[in-house]
Amino acid sequence: MGLLSHRNRIKRSSLEVGDHIYAWRIAYIYSHHGIYIGDDTVIHFTTHGVISSSVDEFLSFWEVGRSKLRRYKYSSKCSSVVLKPRGTCTTAASDDGATVVHRAKKLLEHGFGSYDLGKRNCENFAVYCKTGLRVANGGSGEDIAGLSAQVASFTCKAVVGTAVGVPLILLAAIAATAGTEGIVVISVLASYAVIFGGVVYYCIRRCDKDIGMRDDVYVAY
Repeated sequence: MGLLSHRNRIKRSSLEVGDHIYAWRIAYIYSHHGIYIGDDTVIHFTTHGVISSSVDEFLSFWEVGRSKLRRYKYSSKCSSVVLKPRGTCTTAASDDGATVVHRAKKLLEHGFGSYDLGKRNCENFAVYCKTGLRVANGGSGEDIAGLSAQVASFTCKAVVGTAVGVPLILLAAIAATAGTEGIVVISVLASYAVIFGGVVYYCIRRCDKDIGMRDDVYVAY
């Protein structure tokens, strides 16, 4: 995965005010996100709330040693959202740096609500600061920050895994029971069709879940 996301890696000298930066944690299992506001300072959302740290502190947050610094990409193509590692880009457009920093500082002062791994996490925080987009909660209470790319990817994979796995197990059982060559061939072809359908479904769902593609978002200044 490191090879797939190496183009997002940046040097500290290339940091710009308002950048959405991130660093991978624990063997690329997940990434931590924040907003660079200048003067070697990053504002990011944690289980302890919105905090301000130095770049070094941000890179070593919840990690032994320092991770590589990377920049999150905006206005990406839907194909990039599907093909690139989760939590590295979005189709949504970014606002100007001053607006981004203003949002981050405002949230540092007033908070971003309670941390929720699925609906209000560090990636949600950074994406909101960059775009001002939030997902409406159907009028049933507090609006949510939206499903982060990392969570969306895991969710879609789980659904596809179940949808593909169950039919494959059934097909394998049928082939083993019948034992005839014709049924085995049909089962193999059907298995490929199920897998292909699962891949297509995953791609469509990943695009639909992206904050820049959803139809239930609004701009919250």
